[in-house]
Parts: sequence; structure tokens; C-alpha cells
Amino acid sequence: MAIAMVVMAWYATNSKRNKVLCLYTGKDKTDEEKWIGVDKGYVIFRGRKFDIVTRRITSFWLTRGIHWLFPTKVNCLKYSWYSRFPHDPDDYTNVWETPEARAAIDTSDLVKSYFRTSTPTSTKAASSLQQYLPWVAIGLVALVAFYFHTKMSGFGLQLDAVINTLNTITR
Repeated sequence: MAIAMVVMAWYATNSKRNKVLCLYTGKDKTDEEKWIGVDKGYVIFRGRKFDIVTRRITSFWLTRGIHWLFPTKVNCLKYSWYSRFPHDPDDYTNVWETPEARAAIDTSDLVKSYFRTSTPTSTKAASSLQQYLPWVAIGLVALVAFYFHTKMSGFGLQLDAVINTLNTITR
């Protein structure tokens, strides 16, 4: 039983690695939470997209469930209904989106999406090694298979010789 609990605690802790607990407080004072990978860049609550800002991540000791016996330190971001950005842990203020800030964010998103779609795809030809890499891999597999086949057939011949020797001795 103790081993099962340790395995459960280990699994629960490792499943939270590189993830952030996002807490959301809605307009109606209800709370929601989601575990999101840090590299995803955003989280969706109630159909709205909220940005993950890594410099606003705070940490706390999680003591729910199996973590009651094995507390785990997790990263956390706190969101509210009025801003797509998490609360700032440095001064504990809530960030309100002003029309000017919203226009700047929309402009930066527009520029990013423009450059993402307007950049040409890479037309650089693959190097000669990359071009023939699948054939090299197939050749290596064939060589290894041939090597094992010859070694096993030699082993089979040696085994036949031993069996013949034993048969002549025991007769």
C-alpha cells in the first residue's frame, strides 16, 4: 500500500512538471482552474483567450489530494474577467485594459501575424547528407541484418557439429 501511494505521488508530481495552474475568477465571483503547459502561450476560460505571462508566475505548495501527504510546489497564474493578462505579483495590482493598451496589443498581434504569414517558406535545398539520409538508414539496417544472419548461420553450423559429435560419442 505504501509503495502504491509513493507511485501515485510520484506520478501526480511529474504530471505537473512544466505546467502552470491557471486560476480564473469570473464576473459572477466563481472560480475555475486549469493546468496548462507553459509553452502553450495562452489559456481559454469561458470561450475567452488569456495570455500566459511567465514573469507573473507565482509558486505555492499544493496540498490537495495525494499532495496532502506529499506537498508539491507548483507554479500559478491568477486571472480575472476584466483582463486577458494575469495579476501582477510584484505590486498585487490588477491590470485593466484601456482602449489604448488594447489597440497596441491588437497592433502587435496584427504585425506578428502579418510577418508569420508573409515570410516565405524555406526554399533552401536539403544538404546532400539530409537528402540521402533515409537511404543511408535503410542500408545500415540491411548491413546489421546481414551481419546477424551470417553470425547466426555460423552459430547454427557450430551447433550442428556439436550435436554430431555428441551423437557419435553416445552411440
